[in-house]
Amino acid sequence: MFFRGKRGQVTLIVVVGLLILFVFGFLIFVRSYIENNSLQRQASKQVQEYISQNSINLYVTSCLDVVADEAIILAGLQGARLNFSNTSYVEFYNSEYNRTTNVSVVIFPTTNYSIAEYDCPLVDYAPPYYPYPNKKVNPSDELIWLYDHDPLTCKYSSIFMHYSGFFGYNKLTKLCNFQGSNRIGATATSIGVKTCETGTYDNQDFKSTQEELETFIEQEINLCVNFTAIEEKSTSNITVINTPRAIVTFGLRQVNIRMQYPFQILINKKQPIIQMIDFSVQKPIPFKELYDYSFYAITTDVQEANFSMLTHKTANDKLAKTYHGYEINRYRDVDGNFTDIIQLIDNATIIFGRPLIMQFAIQNRRPALEYIHQSTSFPIDLYSVEGETMTIVPDAYDPEEDDLEYNYTLWKEDYDEKFNFADIKCANAMSIYYIIANCSIRNNSLRPHNWTKSDLFIHSGKYASYKTNKNDTGYHELKVSVKEKYRQGLDDWQIVRVLIFDKPVAKITGRNMYGGKYASFEDVYVLDGSNSTVGTSYNLLNNNFSTFQWINTEFNVLREIKTEINKLLYLPLDVNGSFNINNISVLVFTNGSASGIHNITFIVNTTLGFFDMAYLAVNVTQCIPYRNTTSPYPYNTTDGFYADHTCCADDYTYRLDDHQCFGSVAYGANKSLKNYQVEPLKPPIYNIQYTYGPKYLASNLQYNKYDNDIFVQDFKRECSGTRGNICSGNATETRTVVEECRDDNYAGAEFQQERCSGPPSTSSSPTQPVCFPYPAGDSFEKLFLTGYDGICTTDKQCATGPGSGKFSTTGKYACNGQCGGNGKCDTAINCKCDSSHCGADAGCQGVDYSLNPSSPLSLSCSFGSDNYEDICDNCGLQNKLPLTCRYSTTSTAKCSAAQTCDGKQPNDKLNNNYQFCNSNCQVQSCSPYVYGNNGICKLPCSSNADCVSGYKCQIGQCIPN
Repeated sequence: MFFRGKRGQVTLIVVVGLLILFVFGFLIFVRSYIENNSLQRQASKQVQEYISQNSINLYVTSCLDVVADEAIILAGLQGARLNFSNTSYVEFYNSEYNRTTNVSVVIFPTTNYSIAEYDCPLVDYAPPYYPYPNKKVNPSDELIWLYDHDPLTCKYSSIFMHYSGFFGYNKLTKLCNFQGSNRIGATATSIGVKTCETGTYDNQDFKSTQEELETFIEQEINLCVNFTAIEEKSTSNITVINTPRAIVTFGLRQVNIRMQYPFQILINKKQPIIQMIDFSVQKPIPFKELYDYSFYAITTDVQEANFSMLTHKTANDKLAKTYHGYEINRYRDVDGNFTDIIQLIDNATIIFGRPLIMQFAIQNRRPALEYIHQSTSFPIDLYSVEGETMTIVPDAYDPEEDDLEYNYTLWKEDYDEKFNFADIKCANAMSIYYIIANCSIRNNSLRPHNWTKSDLFIHSGKYASYKTNKNDTGYHELKVSVKEKYRQGLDDWQIVRVLIFDKPVAKITGRNMYGGKYASFEDVYVLDGSNSTVGTSYNLLNNNFSTFQWINTEFNVLREIKTEINKLLYLPLDVNGSFNINNISVLVFTNGSASGIHNITFIVNTTLGFFDMAYLAVNVTQCIPYRNTTSPYPYNTTDGFYADHTCCADDYTYRLDDHQCFGSVAYGANKSLKNYQVEPLKPPIYNIQYTYGPKYLASNLQYNKYDNDIFVQDFKRECSGTRGNICSGNATETRTVVEECRDDNYAGAEFQQERCSGPPSTSSSPTQPVCFPYPAGDSFEKLFLTGYDGICTTDKQCATGPGSGKFSTTGKYACNGQCGGNGKCDTAINCKCDSSHCGADAGCQGVDYSLNPSSPLSLSCSFGSDNYEDICDNCGLQNKLPLTCRYSTTSTAKCSAAQTCDGKQPNDKLNNNYQFCNSNCQVQSCSPYVYGNNGICKLPCSSNADCVSGYKCQIGQCIPN
């Protein structure tokens, strides 16, 4: 019987009570849910009947269609704006729509970046460094690089949501609400939701055009739709509460507007039910496409100096992608403050009989003077040389394409300067900075106006020129400026830093590589301009400002060397690139087709183009008769060019082709003799003439029987008649056997495979050697050929064992043979017992000579009919002593000892005191008696110790305890 305490009874009552409450509550929830669903269905049915009976859908969508058109038209005319609070704008009359609207200013000039609304510190807003110091503005590659790499770039302003540039910044209102219906990742629907372009989304602080359209439509729709009149005439219990909500979505070449109205329905005096009813229209108006093109056009305009909205309509990929044949117009100075209107007209889209228009305002911006600078690592913009005409070719770009005027001031306009040649430090200045600070004497009383009085400036109004003289040497500053001609007068200018040099001096000499004055078609020649000077530039530019140029008779540029340190030209290396003595051809000298005088022009040229010239007449010959004690190339041991030029006659012409230029006699094996039919200078094809004598030959040799004979080689070569510094003509060669080395093995030739006699060395020799008997381990084939091991027998032969003279028909070993140092193959090696041919016991087949006689055979018990381990003694099988039992699981071993007797000797005791291995290597038991020795059990017993465990000794017998 079980008993429950009071606390347990109370807990049970609480649990049961909670369960009842939960069930009761769940039933109430289910009932309420069913009733609400029923009410929702009734409400939805009543609203649809109400809308249908009162033609509300047609009524609302008709109003929505008109309001949407007006909203889109106005957004276009006002520069994507419908709300102008805190926004700059101008008033403008549009004749197409016959109305005056506010037009948003979307491009502002680059101004002081300390102004709160401008956050682009990368741009210099005023001359002379406008828009960025020391950079070209067109093409805009350098500025684009800054956009991509400079951490201060203002290409995109995270603060003010506009794209900035070096020529203003883009404040066109963002098209899309980043949380709206065109948000990134929005799912496409039947109306074709399109993700907006990068950079055209707003953030939480700035309203987008999309949001302003929605606000405008929500406000204007109430002026058209009046539900109060419908409700007064209707007996329905349905009313419209609160303000409707507009949702604008940009699709592919269309705008979709959806209005959501909250309808309240009262059924059976219960809690009112609210239902949202949608009314929508789809407008086939590509407003987004027109906006996108406007956005990219404005962005490009503030970033690229030479861009024109009117003419460069597809200037980049984004513009080309979004351009759809728009007409583009400019209206200048619409407000008296130099503000222009840009108007983009989509004539393919008609609303109320008029084209879709996007127009926006642009404030006047400063023109940009192109950076005047030559590419150097020097703090100078322009260089020239005394006596040359210096031409200034400025260019400038105005963002509004206004007319511009150019002007020149300072040096050679407002004053003149002369170089202080009297100062030795100026004449030999080592630093440009010293010249800038100390070497110009200014005359302020003289106002020459050389630039603006030049014919070039008078005719162009832009470019100017001046011819320099000796006194103009040194550093000068010239101001070049540009400004708007008829508008606000905004300007830009640059102080152009000018350096005038004195002229260079050219001097030239020539020599061949052997120190002589003649040149040839086939030898290196050096043109030397070491005594030339560059002038002031040499000292100022650290030996790095000169260009030395050689030109041959045909006025082809041979080579330019841009260094003051090395003014040497090596032919043909510095002209034709890499070469060797085989293929050398000094193409400079008319491709080697004619000798005689060739004129070389040497020019010392600065990077500015001023120069001096010198001339050298070079006497060109076929070859240079250089003499040396070494053989001519390719048979030389030194540099090929410095080998003897045997084929060049003393009159600098090629020797005839019957003149011998090289000969060689050598002795050795045929394979040791030099192969002259290979590179580096392969002769014309010829056949080697061989002469042999009688020969001993073993019948089983599979190679040339003369290979191990001693030959004499006689090689001769002649001149080609077309080269002087190499030996490259026809060749002849003979090879004659002067001593035969034996191929046989004397009495044992039948088993010779490799030969034991031949030349003593694998190299050729200038003197005749004699046949050499090879020692053990060597053979002719092993030394001279590949794939041989010094074994001179074809098959193993019977022998009494390894060593010299051991081959015998009575031997029980099969052995290979080696040369024995006497020209014979008579030294036995690699000996093993052979039962098939040499009479060894079958059980010893294959046993190595080194294992006889003490090493056991692997688990072999073949000798006798026992289970004892065997050994081979001189290839004869017998038991290993002392006798050892062996157990094997293989059928060929014939070892059948008990497994526990493996390794035991006969009569050995096992691991207990009553078992032992008998003479047949089987386990034998003495139990219940203990095993004694020599195969005898302790029977009868004499004490309990003679009995196994559990037994006792009683009257000579072991009985259980």
